[in-house]
Amino acid sequence: KFESSKRLAEDIFCKPIGAAILVIGMGRVGTGAYDTLRDRLKKNVVGIETDQERVEGHREAGRNVIIADAEDPDFWEHIDLKPIELVMLSIPNYLDILEVVTRLKQAGYTGKTAGTIRYEDERELLTGAGIDVVYNFYQKVGVGFADQTIDRLEGEQEKPP
Repeated sequence: KFESSKRLAEDIFCKPIGAAILVIGMGRVGTGAYDTLRDRLKKNVVGIETDQERVEGHREAGRNVIIADAEDPDFWEHIDLKPIELVMLSIPNYLDILEVVTRLKQAGYTGKTAGTIRYEDERELLTGAGIDVVYNFYQKVGVGFADQTIDRLEGEQEKPP
């Protein structure tokens, strides 16, 4: 009785047209993942972000980023998921990642997924939910930090005075 056949502006979704890979969450980790995937795999990558300012900044930088809420079931119902090979979940909260994975499954997604964790005890929860690749970025940050420091310091030692 109160439903309208016309969609409200907030119910009209941007769609990741032609995407082979989706990166959900375009903060620092998602941006790095987006750039690496685009450059190395040469596939159409689309970023999904909820923050309008961040979306605009990415677009100005030449990235294909849309504004959407990946936890919204309506968003996934209006997307053709068949051509999407990989969904990377670069969301800081593992509970939000689990929610998005639930939405993906409900929408019939059968491709690969990858998610980030901050604590090792979150790994089992994500793999148990069907996420194919789980990446602990805090664990890897320490390795990268040390490697870069060693490389820089060794480089300084090799320079003549």
